[in-house]
Amino acid sequence: MDVSIILVNYNTTRLLLQAIDSIYEKSAGFTFEVIVVDNNSSENPEKEIREKYGDQITLISLSENIGFGKANNEGIKIAKGRYIFLLNTDTYLINNAIYILMQYMDTHLDVGSCGGNLYNAQLQHTYSYHKIPYGIRSYEISELTLGFSRRFVKYPFYNTSENAIEVGNISGADMMLRKSVLDTVGTFDPDFFMYCEESELSWRIRKAGYKNINVPQAKIVHLEGKSSKIVEHRKLMELDGRKKYYIKTRGILYFKIANILLLCGVTLRCILYTLNNNRKLKKEYKKFGGLIYKAYYK
Repeated sequence: MDVSIILVNYNTTRLLLQAIDSIYEKSAGFTFEVIVVDNNSSENPEKEIREKYGDQITLISLSENIGFGKANNEGIKIAKGRYIFLLNTDTYLINNAIYILMQYMDTHLDVGSCGGNLYNAQLQHTYSYHKIPYGIRSYEISELTLGFSRRFVKYPFYNTSENAIEVGNISGADMMLRKSVLDTVGTFDPDFFMYCEESELSWRIRKAGYKNINVPQAKIVHLEGKSSKIVEHRKLMELDGRKKYYIKTRGILYFKIANILLLCGVTLRCILYTLNNNRKLKKEYKKFGGLIYKAYYK
């Protein structure tokens, strides 16, 4: 078996079926299996999956929502492929992306993980990777300098060239992993529920001497939910993942320094938007500051 494709589902049956359709429509030239791990969805996808695909799909139904990383780990446990390909349910393939990624890894044995270029519904580039390992340089400094640092130091999140490039970490939305490397460094850290788990795994892959690579010829659409309630809840989970990632990879002092920089940046933006009478952005950053307090200090 070449590739085990794993999709973690939580109440996204319609999107899940669209993602699976694209796998079968676009994939050729390699052997693969599709594993769906359902995180105890209220809308059980089993009926729709069986009606459409029969026994082609391996379905793991969990009794509770255990989060993104741990759910993927359940799929990895039974995977038969030389490679593991993690695909979000809110994605669909534009081309034979999985084969392109597999071919790249077959010819570059020093690569531990790789991913393609992600696009939004309008086929515009969207976040595909962090150019450097996720940390103060790529996030907090930008907030502290009100975004001006991006004019002088470019840390793009997508690749507009035709050349594969080494990056800090691949987006977890489309992440191909070499199974033998996972056997060495381990799978997702179970302490993470959602967010930053792929950054922490990429960190371990790099420490083991392997590369994380963006392969722009592999093209995938990534759709992301925009509901305000979901955004706030996810932001809190993202902040929690950020805390765990920083402490695990750099230590508690690094996390505390990062927080000071982030809060200073948020405060500066609130002052700036007050002076500019930009009520909308002031409200957004004031709310963000409240979420930081709620996540770390309450």
